[in-house]
Amino acid sequence: MTAHVVLAATILAASSATTHVASAPARDRFGVTMLYPTAPGGREWFAKWDNLRPRKIVGIDPDDPELDCSHGEGTYRVDGKGVCTVRGRAPRLFVVDPARKLMWQNIEATIYGMRIEETAAVSYAGLQIYARTDHTRDEDLCADRGYGGRLLYDGRADFEKEIAHHLPNGYIQAETSQVWQRKMPRWKWIGLKFVVRNLPGAVRLELWRDRKKARDGGTWEKLGEWTDRGAWGIGTPSCAPGVDPAEVLSAAAPCVYVRNDEVMSMKYKWFSIREIEAVP
Repeated sequence: MTAHVVLAATILAASSATTHVASAPARDRFGVTMLYPTAPGGREWFAKWDNLRPRKIVGIDPDDPELDCSHGEGTYRVDGKGVCTVRGRAPRLFVVDPARKLMWQNIEATIYGMRIEETAAVSYAGLQIYARTDHTRDEDLCADRGYGGRLLYDGRADFEKEIAHHLPNGYIQAETSQVWQRKMPRWKWIGLKFVVRNLPGAVRLELWRDRKKARDGGTWEKLGEWTDRGAWGIGTPSCAPGVDPAEVLSAAAPCVYVRNDEVMSMKYKWFSIREIEAVP
């Protein structure tokens, strides 16, 4: 009788314990941990570089009409196994609906980059993602505005607000920190997540890094957080007369893009963008 009581108590305790075990974080189709879940019915985009079709991208990816490499100056080669190698003075990879009807607003964008070699050392080169922009059409200079999350080759991490692309002082940075003692290492996969979310009257930016090559979804460390409440940009030149340079960029926009500069060789993989909820 006692044995039955002990056994029943043991089963009850085990059952009770399992109800408190936290579920593992959800992962995307590349096996990378998602910091925030995709919004109900939210748009998702994943690079199609692992579809076993090696190719050179000239303009629009022939296997993905949303991947536009026709801007900037670069070459793009996909190995079909998941890696895209870029070269050029100013390579740019835009993710944009070709019909320009679907917009990106609150997003979690992820990419892994491997630094290999540069043609020149410039302070603004590195692993970078930009959002809230329509930078494919420079006829409207105010549409070029946007937010960037940057891991730079010189070891810095920061956020950038592009206010007047056509002017040398039309950019402003925030929350700069030195995240490598010297410089970003070469020949190592580094994960970058850039999170952009609205909150009432403001926009919150987050920058995250993974140095474990997405092992078990990645070990994601937050490098910084910044909230644009309407003062970021005061004193900088405007994109056009009558436009406030410190305007909060809260509206949805067509483009999210990855940029770099003066690249002899850089590799990318596991590039994704997902729509998430605004800050509660």
